[in-house]
Amino acid sequence: MFDKKVGDTLEFSKALGSFILPENTENTDLCFICTGTGVAPFRSMIQHFFNSNWKVGNITLIFGCRTQKDMLYRKEFEELAISNPKFAYIPVLSQEKWEGHQGYLHQVYLNKPKWTGLQNTMFYICGWSQMVKEAKNNLKSMGYSRKEIKFELYD
Repeated sequence: MFDKKVGDTLEFSKALGSFILPENTENTDLCFICTGTGVAPFRSMIQHFFNSNWKVGNITLIFGCRTQKDMLYRKEFEELAISNPKFAYIPVLSQEKWEGHQGYLHQVYLNKPKWTGLQNTMFYICGWSQMVKEAKNNLKSMGYSRKEIKFELYD
């Protein structure tokens, strides 16, 4: 790509792999679970939903990081949660005391009554392999199938 000049043609393909959104999300709630920079793909998905009026159920972003200074896109997500009732932003800090959730992010979805009843929900997980593995195992123990759990590792 670095050899391209202004006016050159670039070819693109559709998104490939399993870490893509389903075609029909109108009646599906989405739960995005991530740590650190694993928030990046979810940010673009969330922007796509709200910028294109994509029909989707509720969207929950559970974002685990160490401290408040590690909360990437914090203001953007907080403002979106205020302006759009279909979006919930739940940051969880593991190494700093603050007014929000503390500890590890698994407790958030494990204790959410809505998800213990096997509603029409898809889970997308992105982050360190140990967190992803634990989240997948927790969701499976809650009764969710492999088809309802998508994941991407970055280590």
